[in-house]
Amino acid sequence: MENETATDREEVDEAKVLNLLRHERQRSIGLGDGDDLLADTRQRALEYYRGEMRDMKPQLTNRSAVTDSTLADVIETVLPDLLEIIVGEDVLSFQAVNDDDEQQALIEADAIRHVVFELNNGWRELFSVFKDALLLRFAPMKVWVDEERKPLEEGALPDPDSVIETDDEGASFVVKRKICIAAIPAEDFGFSLDGSSVSELTYFVIRSEHRAQDLIADGYDPEEVSKLTREDGETEDDVREARDTSGESEDDVDQSIDPMLRTVTVHEHFLRYDLDGTGIKLWRFMTSTDEAILLGEPEPADGYAFAGFTPFIMPHRLMGLSLADKAIEPQRIATNLLRMTLDSGYFALNQRAEVAEDGASDYTIADLLDNVPGKPVRVQRTGTITPITFGGLNFDSTAVLEYVHSMAERRTGVIRNAQGLDPDSLHDTASGAAQQLTMSQKRVRMMARNFAETGLREMFMGVHRLMREFIREPIRLKRGDKTVEVNPAMFLPRDSIKADIATYGPETAIQAMEAVKNLFAEIIELQGGQLEGPLLSADGVYRTLTKYLRLLPVNGLEGIIRDPSTFEPPEPEESPEMVKAREEIALKREAAEVDKVLAAQKQEHEQTLARQRAEFEAQMARDRQLFEQELAVMRAESEDATARFRPGGALDK
Repeated sequence: MENETATDREEVDEAKVLNLLRHERQRSIGLGDGDDLLADTRQRALEYYRGEMRDMKPQLTNRSAVTDSTLADVIETVLPDLLEIIVGEDVLSFQAVNDDDEQQALIEADAIRHVVFELNNGWRELFSVFKDALLLRFAPMKVWVDEERKPLEEGALPDPDSVIETDDEGASFVVKRKICIAAIPAEDFGFSLDGSSVSELTYFVIRSEHRAQDLIADGYDPEEVSKLTREDGETEDDVREARDTSGESEDDVDQSIDPMLRTVTVHEHFLRYDLDGTGIKLWRFMTSTDEAILLGEPEPADGYAFAGFTPFIMPHRLMGLSLADKAIEPQRIATNLLRMTLDSGYFALNQRAEVAEDGASDYTIADLLDNVPGKPVRVQRTGTITPITFGGLNFDSTAVLEYVHSMAERRTGVIRNAQGLDPDSLHDTASGAAQQLTMSQKRVRMMARNFAETGLREMFMGVHRLMREFIREPIRLKRGDKTVEVNPAMFLPRDSIKADIATYGPETAIQAMEAVKNLFAEIIELQGGQLEGPLLSADGVYRTLTKYLRLLPVNGLEGIIRDPSTFEPPEPEESPEMVKAREEIALKREAAEVDKVLAAQKQEHEQTLARQRAEFEAQMARDRQLFEQELAVMRAESEDATARFRPGGALDK
């Protein structure tokens, strides 16, 4: 990520910080001052792996210099099995918090594997840390968020998956973030003494080399970068050179040609400390190798995660033991035995001789030294040359060598039969050979379990946390025959992950799955031939078959099984009787609907007629009342008029 200023440099006592980092680095394991024992052990392991046993050089001339390859054989035998177990068996999965979370937990685990193995070269990085751990006792891995920010051009249409952010000044940027993983060379990692896992350490440091131009491109001050040099400790240099197969550590580039192309060495420190008064948290610092120059600003290490792998765990210690610790001594003994056996053969074929000078001619010594089969040696008289007999090996060196190799097998748990078919095993009983193989598998799978419970667990949890906190771009996963879009921001904050590594191998698992398949068939038959029932569900069958297909030595088979949650069953075909019955039911339903509508219309019509009749009768009543009132008025007026015009006046007067 870019250097984000976490606190102003004026608020940080730079001299105090540099002094603190220098003190922690000097007393660290791995990069501390005077830490030669671990470096010597690592250098020796790498040289033994390459067959260079400098501590066993022949003391006499014309003696055998052959070396045994026990360590290399053990490493190259166990490494493919470890990678197959860790990479091929999906050993880590999240614990679901409830039944509804089970599918989400599977999707999140698949998303992490997608990031590790598809968006990163996870196989190569795991290969590197596994091999380093098997050889050098401990191998660290780094996980971080890489960020790229580009100004959003006016009027430009960004990618739909892009994240747009606006700074304090109102400028918009297209931000792309991705999770990166990398194996750290064991000799470039130093750590404090107060933790049995990387996440518990108070302090650790990483040494790395960069081109000057790359540091400047990352935002560091060119003036500060110009003061950096390429500095390596002698012991760490020896370990680096022990890795080489073609002189890769030799740097004969003229550093004065272009300062931007100089190779410089820096220390990347991580310290758990209360730097700004807000509480203890992990901080990241970049300095020169002597901690005299502080590059950039200190920043919180929220965007980083680390993991450490060790094959044989030592309780309460970060660093355990390696296969080299168990195989070096058998390799030394086997080398000595091989050299003695070969020297014995050489002495038998090239015996020393006693020459009587009074019987030798001018050609005797020259002919004797020219040891060509069948070539004569010229002497003056018989008996001049007498072979000197020597005491040969008074034990069976091949039997002792076999014992030493079996000792290496017992120590490491890696048997020669695992490297290929041993002709001697053809004479062993089948049960004995199977028992040996089973014991070997248990030891190898225990190493795999140690890797899973140490480094792999830390790496998975670190990737999950960084995805949830920093990644906003959607991730598209292929699940079965459909693509699922996953939003890392919707991940649940998980703190539990389990490692599923059995002590048996995939062959045993396949046999067990075959038995499960037969059991499923019986259960489906009990359920009347239906997948869904009281004992079994379609989802359970799908998950079991998917796991079974992953065990088979053919990639991509799990995609042929359809996820039942995405399946929409087709409508069943109807018989003519069913069609006729359905049509009759439809007609009856339509007739009922028509009757219902007609009844409703009739009821509404009757209600309307009743309402109109009532209104008409009320109107008639009102009209009749009005008519009667008017008629009464007219009658009264008529009687009054008649009375006025009647002769003699009114009749009542």
